[in-house]
Amino acid sequence: MASYQGIAARYDAANQRLDGLLTLTSTVTLAAPLIVAATGAASALQSPLVVAVACLFAAVLVLGVAGRGVVGSPRLVDPADLYEDWIDLEEIDFELEAVYWAGEHFEHGMRVVWRKSLIAHAMTALFILEVVVLLAWIASDL
Repeated sequence: MASYQGIAARYDAANQRLDGLLTLTSTVTLAAPLIVAATGAASALQSPLVVAVACLFAAVLVLGVAGRGVVGSPRLVDPADLYEDWIDLEEIDFELEAVYWAGEHFEHGMRVVWRKSLIAHAMTALFILEVVVLLAWIASDL
């Protein structure tokens, strides 16, 4: 059914957004201390702002991992269940059951995608805060 394709596409897009945020956050967070250290300001690495950046980075990582693995996945129709439970149904009853369960699975899939979206928004907010703290750290070193 088309509803399963739509949910699968949204689910994949939500996962790609989480992956992109994790990649961007990791790149920025790991590059900034290297750039500061290359300028010869090794004392700046002991700043309390570095601890704040590390904590924000850890929070983004935890949210990203939770968003990828713990939030859930879309439900699909199991062909074995179709065979075992629906084989004796009349055609119209089979279609009614198929539409009902497709609707149930669609709602579940939308809830999963919504949770992933909320996590992505939280990750984005924490990343922006992290960048602000990074910039404050770099500015304090200048």
